[in-house]
Amino acid sequence: MARDRCERGERVADLLAGAAVELGSVLARAQADRIRVCAGNANHWVAEDLHNSDGECFNGNGTLYACGCRLCQSCLGKRSSRSRRELRAAVEGFKLLVGENWRFVTLTAPPMPGLSLLAARAVVDRAWQLFRRRDWWLSKIRGGGKSEEFTVVAHGYHYHIHALVVSRWVEAVVLRQEWTVCLRQAFVDAGLAWECRTRDGLAVANVQLVTKRGSAKENKKPFKERRVVSTEAAILETAKYMTKNDSWSKLPPSHLVEVAEVPRWPRQFELFGCLREARAAAAAGAPVETEIAVESDYLDTTEISDGAERETSGCDPPSVGKTSRRETWRDVATTSTRENWLIWLAGVVERVQEQRRSALREKYPAATFRDLAGQSW
Repeated sequence: MARDRCERGERVADLLAGAAVELGSVLARAQADRIRVCAGNANHWVAEDLHNSDGECFNGNGTLYACGCRLCQSCLGKRSSRSRRELRAAVEGFKLLVGENWRFVTLTAPPMPGLSLLAARAVVDRAWQLFRRRDWWLSKIRGGGKSEEFTVVAHGYHYHIHALVVSRWVEAVVLRQEWTVCLRQAFVDAGLAWECRTRDGLAVANVQLVTKRGSAKENKKPFKERRVVSTEAAILETAKYMTKNDSWSKLPPSHLVEVAEVPRWPRQFELFGCLREARAAAAAGAPVETEIAVESDYLDTTEISDGAERETSGCDPPSVGKTSRRETWRDVATTSTRENWLIWLAGVVERVQEQRRSALREKYPAATFRDLAGQSW
């Protein structure tokens, strides 16, 4: 698997580098350099005789330097793994109230021809912000975990949201109606003409019941066709990859460069409502209350998208003094020559890799490490 990620990462780096040269983007080309280093065989390690807290030995693999780019296959895999751990920890042991169940919700937007990936994502995010403020949503959903995913289709991007939620009974038709209202408004806000090619004119939205083990009969079906899904399957579906491996090769060069140049990529996974509060309480060491108000920091706003007003309380956060900003790789890439940039990047990578090797050797003194280039350390 590690070698496969290396190959996929190098292909993405080549695609991005070609697009960057074609469009003259210094930042995108620098991003391609970082992805290529992250995907390199010398950066990926495999190990034997690692041990956990119980003293059990196992084999493992990982990377020394992480570029953190959303286009990087290795970093995407680590993000998904981290999201799964976070969602699984939030779900395990959480107490449902009377009348509540876990449900898996999928909210889909129709393709938006002519829009870039980030522009399409902004429309869907606007619809989601409106949707989570609806009175209907607040009366049904107490919290959950939410992620985003997209695929490339003939007429643009098929962007959709997955959410594992704590909810009361949800009617599928009402879910679609409410989601359609929000999508229509998001299209209007973006200056787009609404077009939905379903028979009833409503956007596609699905809801599935989630139980601990699912249904033996339903588990044999593809995930999308199941009426009942297991908790683990819902977690894996919620916190999986942002897109399939081959999607980046289908993006127009300008869209690919735009993604690479984003200073801060929008959050792709988050906990909200009662799950977010439960996580915060656990981190603070406070007991988690069974009754958690619907008006959480995430769900509650002064302006509900139905037009209703809700009271809020609290004070403004204290002002924080500004600190000097540390020089970033973007600063170096845009202010240095190509040669100096590559020298700077090589120095940073070498320093990070050596620090990571030392930390791994200290943590697992009995383990044997080597990189995919064949070098032991």
